[in-house]
Amino acid sequence: MEEKRQGRKEIRERRGVHVRWKLVFLDALVYFLVSVAILALYKGTEGFRLKDIFIQALTFGGICFVCRFAGRVYHQIWRYGGIQSYLRLLITDCVAFVLAYSILRFVITGIQHSAFPQFLSLFSINLLSVLCMRMV
Repeated sequence: MEEKRQGRKEIRERRGVHVRWKLVFLDALVYFLVSVAILALYKGTEGFRLKDIFIQALTFGGICFVCRFAGRVYHQIWRYGGIQSYLRLLITDCVAFVLAYSILRFVITGIQHSAFPQFLSLFSINLLSVLCMRMV
């Protein structure tokens, strides 16, 4: 039994699969708190339905995390990472913002969309919160 476990560990190390799941969980928690603050608590002039808020938050969050995994953001050790780690996070989140905004505007119809400044503030506050968390 111990040999199997050791063998799996060696295979994982050779493949380079080292996802930092605690970091993924913390990023998801930060995203949830920011999206609740921006989308749910701030009503603005539009009265969003719960379905609209849920679809927008799920779309942006899903695309954001897919881009971060594709950019291998969670495969790094942040304590020893340099400016490349922060730039990688910045670039993947910018790509996620453009993709999510495009999908929400042009693909998903039938919901009331957030205004561009509200969506941009969701993106910015989420990115700044995640970067600050990694710097501490």
